[in-house]
Amino acid sequence: RSKVFEEGELAAGLTTFVISADRWARISNAELMQTVDFATSKSDARRQIANGGFRINGVKVADADALANIPGDEAELRKGNRRVRLHKETIHP
Repeated sequence: RSKVFEEGELAAGLTTFVISADRWARISNAELMQTVDFATSKSDARRQIANGGFRINGVKVADADALANIPGDEAELRKGNRRVRLHKETIHP
């Protein structure tokens, strides 16, 4: 993990994907990989997850069909050497 990430801040230079709070709460790990362009399909994502190729905040994802475990409002996603930032869209009244 990067030093910046370990200190609780995501690197500013990462590509950022924003998803709605509703989707944040109900997205599966496989769907998340597809959303951030780490996989071409859900079946591709499932294969990659089965091979240990996807991490959320440095934690290896084991179950492709489980809801993504994303604490807080942002996360670092990693597939191999590729990293992206995921951010929850906040709506202010």
